[in-house]
Amino acid sequence: PFEHELAVVVARDAAGQVELMPLVETHQHQQVCEWVLAPAGVSHAVEARVRSIAVSLVTALDYVGVLAIEMFLGPQGLLINELAPRTHNSGHFSIEACSTSQFQQQLRLLSGEPPAAVEWLASGAFMVNLLGFETSDCPYSDRLQQLERLPGAHVHWYGKEQSRPGRKLGHITFLLQAKDPGLRRREAMERLQEVREHWPAPGQTP
Repeated sequence: PFEHELAVVVARDAAGQVELMPLVETHQHQQVCEWVLAPAGVSHAVEARVRSIAVSLVTALDYVGVLAIEMFLGPQGLLINELAPRTHNSGHFSIEACSTSQFQQQLRLLSGEPPAAVEWLASGAFMVNLLGFETSDCPYSDRLQQLERLPGAHVHWYGKEQSRPGRKLGHITFLLQAKDPGLRRREAMERLQEVREHWPAPGQTP
């Protein structure tokens, strides 16, 4: 059993300089990410331990580039679940929420530049994946227009030609205002409810 699923995106250059994106909490449905809440509502001790593990890992691997690390947090501590050597779904929130996004970091590293510092541009962020709920080639224009009308919504549509259940078709990000972790989570769940009025949850049909 575990209490949280966590993820962090790490950037490291050839000289060994490391920068981390904020630690996030992820929620999965049938092994597909449904949403991401940033920052994760965990203790400073857990956050420091994640940072230590991430830096030690990319240093030991002499890794250059962007790497996502997924972890479980449970009674026995942290357990690494997956390493993804690329920009990652759990870091998409950084496009709007951070001074440097995961994609900007990747471009910097590919061009030989050191990773840039990452600063928050908001109190937090909430990203919801727009997952396919049917097999179709429908562009979902009406649904997307409704999502784009939601206050503070940043909609990213990937332009895939066909939808199928569980396929990531796009995502939507909201910047959060609450500073308290509990209130921030409540704010995120309110945004999720708004999204679900126009886009079904995984496993549901409209």
